[in-house]
Amino acid sequence: MKIIKSNNGFTLIEILGAIVILGILMGIGVGAYTKYRKQAAETSYDLIKKNAITAAENYFIDNPDEDEVSLQELVDKSYLETVQDPELKKETCDGKVSIFEKEEKNEKSLEENTYMVNLICKKHKSCVIIPSSLSCTSGEGIETDGEETYYNVGLENYDFKDKLTYAIRVKFNSLSSEPMEYFGNWEGAGGGLGVTGEDKNHSFFINLYSENRDCYVRAQSSVTALKNVWYIVVGMYDGENIKLYLDGRLIATKEMTGNVRKSTSGIIVGGNPQNNGLLNPANISVTDFLILNDTITDEEISQYFSNPKKQFNYPGDTLYSKSFE
Repeated sequence: MKIIKSNNGFTLIEILGAIVILGILMGIGVGAYTKYRKQAAETSYDLIKKNAITAAENYFIDNPDEDEVSLQELVDKSYLETVQDPELKKETCDGKVSIFEKEEKNEKSLEENTYMVNLICKKHKSCVIIPSSLSCTSGEGIETDGEETYYNVGLENYDFKDKLTYAIRVKFNSLSSEPMEYFGNWEGAGGGLGVTGEDKNHSFFINLYSENRDCYVRAQSSVTALKNVWYIVVGMYDGENIKLYLDGRLIATKEMTGNVRKSTSGIIVGGNPQNNGLLNPANISVTDFLILNDTITDEEISQYFSNPKKQFNYPGDTLYSKSFE
């Protein structure tokens, strides 16, 4: 092929080559700029959460009876200057800050004045717990692995006597081949909720230590737990029977009388405390849990603890309750 060339210009091949090179450079430049903008936006969102914590610290000092405040309320009451969306300047972000007070002197429990910030913007959602090893994702509560990350409720040596109720909204991120206790305070006493792990069956159970029998009594179900599925599990003891409910349905019962032996361990979400360590760690996500030194009716279970797609809205008094959004 004969190449047409002018003494005063460029060949067609040279022009096409220049266009290709310019296209590559522009692609690199746009990619780098997009990455820079994304990093800058993430830094700005992190700054909003950091400022929200500082504002919340002052808010909770002035309002010691409260443990949660919305970002908008912090702005309205002049604790926080703004929650303007750093990406969409005409929009504002929503969210809230929750405070968790240290329950006991335990190096693995939450630090004193730990804060969780949920930030919800039009194109951004994030969650952070500071200072803590616990992780959280907006809309997915907190995540635990039962080793480095778990939630320590406290309540060591609490005497439930012959009435108690545990309730938890939980999702299993992995299932061990060993029995896995994910909510309770074992250690030769107490009790809690778990799944068996035997023959990969992973069926739900509740264990309680009977003072009368001087041993654990287990209400074992045949219902299998699956990964990445939200469940509401309720375990209850009424002085005559241990009962286990799943999504509002009774799935196991076991006769037992007398008191539950007091445990020297605090109640753990995400594992089983024993000898100052954790056995059978639980890799779970949790949005809600509560503890009652009492029982609840089947009607209440059906009304408040039967829909795993929703978080708790139980209106009654509790010994301890927590919600993570």
